[in-house]
Amino acid sequence: MQNEKQNALLGAMIGLIRAASKNGKSKNTDMRLLEGIHALKTGGETDALTNVIREEKFAVVPNCRYCAMPCGSTADADMESVWNAREAVVKVKKAILDAVLGMDWSMEDEAKLFFLHKGLFMLGEDETPEVLHAVLCELTQLNKKSAVRGT
Repeated sequence: MQNEKQNALLGAMIGLIRAASKNGKSKNTDMRLLEGIHALKTGGETDALTNVIREEKFAVVPNCRYCAMPCGSTADADMESVWNAREAVVKVKKAILDAVLGMDWSMEDEAKLFFLHKGLFMLGEDETPEVLHAVLCELTQLNKKSAVRGT
């Protein structure tokens, strides 16, 4: 589990991924996510980066910034709720987060970035441990393939 500021950053990253899944990525989306991953790994500054990531989300879905009736489909994830879910769910989500944070990500590997989006997206979703475990297995396999290729 992360601290409050790290949770805010992670929730904003998931909100950006939700927005990108609806409207597509901008040229900066993946870079912002990778900056977030770096901050979470290193314990770096998160407040300013959380705001930058939220601004990126509004670049992807500009109408959401001023929506009078927010639908929630591009909302930041409520990480407190995520970490207070059933123990079996939280256990797999922690493993997914660890897998995401443990991988070497590259802007040049679009296929790999897909799994960054998928892994983070699933952290904010209300899913069964079985569905989450399948995503964890995909991330684990990707990490093994990357280690073999040296990327």
